[in-house]
Amino acid sequence: MITLSIFILSIALMLQFTAAFFAFRLIRITGKRMAWILISIGIFLMAIRRGIPLFKIISGNIPYLPDITNEFIGLIISVLMVSGAAWIAPLFLSIKRSEDALRESREWLSTTLKSIGDAVIATDTKGSITFMNQTAQILTCRTEKESIGKPLKEVFTIVDEKTGQPKEAPVIKVIQTRDIVTLDNQTQLINKNGIKISIDDSAAPIKNEKGDIIGTVLIFRDITERRRAQQEIKYAHRELNQIFNTAADGMRVINRDFKVIRINKKFLKMVNMSKDRVIGQKCYKVYPGTYCHTPNCSMKKILAGVEYLEHDVEKERPDGNKMTCIMTATPLRRPDGELIGIVENFRDITERKQTEEALRQSKTAKEERQRLFSVLDVLPAIVYLQSTDYSIPFANRKFQELFGDPKGKHCYEIIHGLKKPCEECRMSRVLDKKNIQKWELTSSEGKTYEMYDNLFTDIDGSLMVLELGIDITDRIRMEKAREEAEHKLEKQRAIAILSDRLRSLGEMATGMAHELNQPLLGVRGLAEHILIGFKRGWNISEETIREKIRLIIEQTERMTHVIEHTRMFAKGADNCELLPVQINEVIKSSLDLIGVQLRFRGLTLNCEFADDLPTVLANPFSLEEVIMNLVNNARDAIMERMKTGAIESPQLIVRTFRETGGHGQPVKIEIIDHGVGIPQELMSKVFEPFFTTKEPDKGTGLGLALSKSIIEKFEGTINIQSTPGLGATVIITLPAMIQN
Repeated sequence: MITLSIFILSIALMLQFTAAFFAFRLIRITGKRMAWILISIGIFLMAIRRGIPLFKIISGNIPYLPDITNEFIGLIISVLMVSGAAWIAPLFLSIKRSEDALRESREWLSTTLKSIGDAVIATDTKGSITFMNQTAQILTCRTEKESIGKPLKEVFTIVDEKTGQPKEAPVIKVIQTRDIVTLDNQTQLINKNGIKISIDDSAAPIKNEKGDIIGTVLIFRDITERRRAQQEIKYAHRELNQIFNTAADGMRVINRDFKVIRINKKFLKMVNMSKDRVIGQKCYKVYPGTYCHTPNCSMKKILAGVEYLEHDVEKERPDGNKMTCIMTATPLRRPDGELIGIVENFRDITERKQTEEALRQSKTAKEERQRLFSVLDVLPAIVYLQSTDYSIPFANRKFQELFGDPKGKHCYEIIHGLKKPCEECRMSRVLDKKNIQKWELTSSEGKTYEMYDNLFTDIDGSLMVLELGIDITDRIRMEKAREEAEHKLEKQRAIAILSDRLRSLGEMATGMAHELNQPLLGVRGLAEHILIGFKRGWNISEETIREKIRLIIEQTERMTHVIEHTRMFAKGADNCELLPVQINEVIKSSLDLIGVQLRFRGLTLNCEFADDLPTVLANPFSLEEVIMNLVNNARDAIMERMKTGAIESPQLIVRTFRETGGHGQPVKIEIIDHGVGIPQELMSKVFEPFFTTKEPDKGTGLGLALSKSIIEKFEGTINIQSTPGLGATVIITLPAMIQN
């Protein structure tokens, strides 16, 4: 029995201490300190009540034994207390967390509403103010303290901007419609100081989680500056539109598709059309002009980057009448700078001329005339006015320095020293042709002046001639010096080319001597044989004599051919006539003249000629000259390398072939040598005139330059490929003639 009592009391004591612990913890969770302190004390006293009998039983001082039934019931109560405390503690903890989150959310929302730039006022369902941020306080000139709890209409007083009549605050309408309400843009807020502020605002319901309205929120902002800016923009547009429509010139706006999108009244009057017939039409159909569909089109030029255009243009109206206008065009851009079209302005030149005529007849025109003459007087050029009676009403200082005072004298007297007008008076030409006349005048000092005569209308409408003379003495001297220098340069070039050609002819002498020597020996032998026969009385038949004479004639013709070919080469290379020629035949003729002297120098000449080559259009003698120049250059390169002993069997290759796959299958000539080659740094200079690496007495530097010029006249190309120390290859490409 004692053991059971100890067990029951111990369990009950432990449970009551646990319940006291939970109750004490709920003090911190709920924040209800006094209530839970009293509960904790009560539970703690109950635990002491259970602890005293337990202590007495354990210590052996047992005046009585506790009633087991009562203690068991107390144990059950303790269990229930602990279970209830354990169950309610998380509930209170959850409530505590929800309250903290709600408090934090309210603080965050309050801070946000207070920091935003718009004014915010919150009300309850009755329209009383519950919240007011700093911006709302500034706009209403009321503090939050004096506004909380007051009806919204006392703090937020609004009127119609146009009529000044009071407006109802949107809170009631929000509660009725349960939706967002927006006021129109013509609303003004009257603050505490009576100042009217233009606002735009909106109101929205505040709902709980069930969807019930628990209040409203009103958001508004000061749009006074925006309204003022809009008003200024509106006034500016109105002013611009008024200027556009009242402009004295015809104006139209064209988009990038060349469509007319806006016009003014003056333009409609100019074209004599209705607005409906113009808007949306292509600009070149409504008012076509001389620059339409040309590179000078205003739209094309402005799209290309031109910022301003002004020129005279002839336009045609729909009725066929033409009029000349001064047209200006400028780009039309969006605020972001994007080009969306152009603005064109048209001014009728007739009106301008009428204005100018009126200006000439006024006193101001006379002053401008005098100012013009003052400017002309200080110019370093000759300037004078010549009237139809040959008098000179105005002459600047430069004129008077050269010819004296023209007052009371005629132009032909003071300028040309004549007693009557010139037979071919230039003033008459200007008056008849209405265009500028140009001529030269030589003064007594030997200076030459370039004279320009132009039509001039005086303020009284009389026609005169304005003459301007510019001193071109130095320019003529410089041009003459330049021409002389060019003539000398051309003469030196011709001498150099002649020198090159004579050098080539000199090198051909060896070949010519060989070609002429053999037939000469044959002719001499045949003639001597006939003379010896006659002297010794041989019985020579007539047929034998005829055969001998025929052989003499053949050898003579051979010599004549060599001499004629050499003469034609020396003369025909300067001929520019182009003829159909066979490349192989031209090359063989060239090599016949210089082949012998190549063999004399120990060079082997290998020729590789392709068959069935097409004809090319060229001058055969000029082409021979090119071949001879290139072969001589190749020979010199080989001879230079032979001096070093680096080549044992020197040879020069000339080959022709037809390029396959190219357009028109051009003909190619290659001249290949195994000489010293060309250094890479000199490759870009080899075709320059007078550039040479040879000694002065062995070349002028014009061979390759002349060859390149000749080949290009034949619409061909010439290139060089070289490996220093191993040789070079010259490639000539000529287009084949098209065969019909």
